[in-house]
Order: sequence, then structure tokens, then C-alpha cells
Amino acid sequence: MKLFVFVAIVPILIIIPACAPSPSTIATQSAIPEITKVAQWTLTPTSTLTPTATHTPTPTFTPVPTPTVLGGGFGSLAFESDRDGKLEIYVVDIDGNNLANLTNDEGFDFSPAWSPDLTKIAFVSDRTGKFEIYAMNADGGELTKVTDTELRVKYPMWSPDGTKIVFEADQYKINNIYVMDADGSDLVQLTNSKIIQDSLYDSFAPSWSPDSTKIAFTSYSDGNIEIAIVNADGSNTTNLTNNKEFDFCPIWSPDGTRIAFTSHRDGNRDIYVMDNDGNNTTKLTNNNGFTYYPI
Repeated sequence: MKLFVFVAIVPILIIIPACAPSPSTIATQSAIPEITKVAQWTLTPTSTLTPTATHTPTPTFTPVPTPTVLGGGFGSLAFESDRDGKLEIYVVDIDGNNLANLTNDEGFDFSPAWSPDLTKIAFVSDRTGKFEIYAMNADGGELTKVTDTELRVKYPMWSPDGTKIVFEADQYKINNIYVMDADGSDLVQLTNSKIIQDSLYDSFAPSWSPDSTKIAFTSYSDGNIEIAIVNADGSNTTNLTNNKEFDFCPIWSPDGTRIAFTSHRDGNRDIYVMDNDGNNTTKLTNNNGFTYYPI
């Protein structure tokens, strides 16, 4: 009987805490949940550990107005005209509106050339009594005299990177090609034209390579009119053509790998193209008329 009572009491003592706990059991269980809660909050990641809780503000983009593009057929055209009685430099929108005389002085102003960034125009003027190269803003402002030489300068052309200007100039009726920095400094004569037995051996029609490192031009140095090439610093002049007929007016392809030019080698003046080393010449036109000046 005692054994029976003992066994019966044990289940009661085990079951009772789950169904009707004693005060001492309640106190013990009250403490346990508090500890458990603390442990749970400690182990559960909080919002301070989540990257999205502290966002870095994204800067607001404010568009900057782009100036109207000028020159090169995009916005305005620059040209020379004697419509007012003497040569001046004008600009006009490509739709024919907003014609403006940019120079308007007593001298002759001609041969305008846009800078690569289309913000400036170089041109030739004799306003001081001799022909010099000037540069001005696209609206005619901030006029600057770029050259100061005894040469009769003409046909300025900016390098594609905008750092230099190549031009033709004659002295004592001999035409040569020169290059200088865009501000007029570091003037270099690229060619050495001469007169031999009353025959004039000229150099003319320079054309920049797209990378601004070389200049192709028309050369009459060997008695034939040929296409030649020279480094922008004046070194390494090389003939690209060698033909008894006229080869002239070279122009580079946009990628710099080929050069187009005019030639009379087949009896007509047609357009040809060749590699920039003079190889692989191909005739592009074939007609009985004169075909000039590829661009």
C-alpha cells in the first residue's frame, strides 16, 4: 500500500506544476521567462544592424543647360562675304536665320575656320596692314591676334584636339606650310618649298590626321604634284604617291586609316582613296568631267 501511494504521489507532483503550479513554482517560472525574453531580444537582429535602417541620401541631379551647338553644319555656318563691299566673316543659322557680321572692320577678313569645340573661329585679316591670323569667339567677341609674322598667311585649320593651327603662307611668292600652337607660339615651318630654274615648287592644302599627330598635304617638291605626309612637329616627311600626273588635295578618313585625294592619273580628274601609308589605291569616281576636293 505504501508503494502504491508513493507511485501515485510522484505523478501528481509531476503533473501539478504543469496544470496548477504552486507559488514557489510560479516564482521560478516568472524568472525564467524574463531571462528567456532577454536572451531572445539579444539574439534577434535589431534594426540597427539592418543596412536599410540608415540610408545615405541620393543626390538630386540638376540638368545643366547645354549651349547651342555652333559650326560644322550643326547649328551655324561661318563664311566670308563681300556683300557689304568688302570681305567680312559672317555666321548664319542653318535655316537661314540670324545672319550676323562678326568682323565689320575696314580690312579684309576671310578664310574662317571653326575650332573643334565650336566655340571659336580663326580667320585671316589684313586690318593692321599685313595678313595675320586672328581668333574670336563664335559670337565675334574676344578678338585675339594669333600671328605676328612677315608671312602672307592664309587658310588656317585647327588640329582635331584644338591645341594647334596649321596654315599656308607665302614669302617671296613661295608657298609653305606652317604649324603653331593655338595661341600663336612655337611656330614651325613644315615644308621647304623653293624655286628651281624659274619653276615654283610649292606645298599647299594641309589636312590634319584625326589624332592630330600628322599632316597630309600637296607637295610639288620633286617636280610632280604628289600627296605627302609629315609629323606635326615637322619630322619625317614622306611621299605617299609617286605618279607623273597630278595628285592633290588629300583628306583623312574619320578613323585615320585612309586618305582620299584628287588625281589626274587616268586622264580625268577623279577621286581616289589609299591607305595612310600610300598602299591599296582605289579609284572611286569615273567620269569625263572634273571631280575635285573630297571631304
